[in-house]
Amino acid sequence: MSRNLHHANLLVGTSEEAEAYLHSLCHGLGVELPNNPDFFSFKMETFGIDEARELRLLSVRKAVSGRKFFFITPGRLTLEAQNALLKTFEDPFPLTFFFLVVREEGLIVPTLRSRMQTIHVRYGDSTSVSVEAEKFLLLPIKERLLFAKKFAEEEKSLP
Repeated sequence: MSRNLHHANLLVGTSEEAEAYLHSLCHGLGVELPNNPDFFSFKMETFGIDEARELRLLSVRKAVSGRKFFFITPGRLTLEAQNALLKTFEDPFPLTFFFLVVREEGLIVPTLRSRMQTIHVRYGDSTSVSVEAEKFLLLPIKERLLFAKKFAEEEKSLP
């Protein structure tokens, strides 16, 4: 299932919206984040070079449950930290997934942004539909087909 999930994700929105998105996404993958030894949250005012190095060290350790998730929600992300994250995101440890949260895409240098999948998680507008679409795409093909069949049947019964 995680083969559909990009290893480095840029979540654009508030930290609350991004956290809700991540919990929903992981729940769809059968992964519960509370008390998960392979879930690491970096919530801080400034994410600097030291934090980027700590994240790199944690990311190369073997996962207890098979997959590791890193949720990074800085108030500010230094240029030095972004440059350090380049190597981590270029050459990720298998089954390791990063979610970096920012309010605006432009806050991330283009070289780092180019190594990430950008997902807009603002719920007040049409981008919330992308959350549902993402969950649908993460379903196994059989479940997607069953959903489509049910949807088509419901459409036929509408006046």
